[in-house]
Amino acid sequence: LTFAATANVIVHCGAKPVFVEVDAETGLIDPSAAAAAITEKTRAIIPVHLYGRAADVESLRALSEKHNLYFLADCAHAIETRYKDKHISSWADAAAFSFYATKNLAVGEGGMLTSNDKSLIEKLRRLSLHGMSQNAFGRDDAEGYSPYDIVEAGYKFNMTDISAALGLEQLKRIGTHFKRRCEIWDQYNSAFKSTSFRTPAPISDDMVHGRHLYTLHVEPSKRSKVLSAIKSQNIGVGVHFTSLHLSTFYQKEFNYQRGDFPNAESFSDSVFSIPLTPYLSSKDVEYVIDAVKSAES
Repeated sequence: LTFAATANVIVHCGAKPVFVEVDAETGLIDPSAAAAAITEKTRAIIPVHLYGRAADVESLRALSEKHNLYFLADCAHAIETRYKDKHISSWADAAAFSFYATKNLAVGEGGMLTSNDKSLIEKLRRLSLHGMSQNAFGRDDAEGYSPYDIVEAGYKFNMTDISAALGLEQLKRIGTHFKRRCEIWDQYNSAFKSTSFRTPAPISDDMVHGRHLYTLHVEPSKRSKVLSAIKSQNIGVGVHFTSLHLSTFYQKEFNYQRGDFPNAESFSDSVFSIPLTPYLSSKDVEYVIDAVKSAES
């Protein structure tokens, strides 16, 4: 249960993505299923902190250390997510964030990689900019000009300065925005608990949920009708996500098929998300609630 990017990067490396089952309530990776899938060819475990909810990083980290695997993390939904007073990215060897337009911190496009491994960070910086030993700013310092070298075949993956400036300004507001999304989340939980929709699983006390997406579940046979009814009220809705093993490419390329992961399929067949932007006014939130409730009938 993730966007295609999580698995596509593995394919780009010439490796094989191995999907495993998820928890039926949260949609997060099941550590026992991950353990069962490990072989001598396995190189990494990549949990997705879906919707901003922290995966079981303690179990997964222990599993990766036991088998000498890289422990990476998809934190595209998890800018604010913490587990046991540590930012969720600090549990991983490296973590990837997204700053796409729909994310909690948005610059239009691009993202961020983090790691506590300084040598890895230096390598990533080189790879992001053509394999250059130093960028333009580093070449022209107070001590004079220093020529760069190309030390490996890099890429053009750097964020623009304009995007970075937008991100730095948004970072100043992230706490205020997070607080507002928490308020909307609580309003939704209260409003929908008496409906036939299934609300998000409870959040444990040792976790700070990033509140990136608010999701509801409905009987699969009714979902299209419900989504159409909500959209008819000029409210954006989405399906996050259709289980990736059901997509044409991954079925064709790796022989996945429906029935391989029943929990993920049940989750993805019934889930839908509703607006959670901090820019919603109280009137907007009530409008969304009324529209969702009316779509239930």
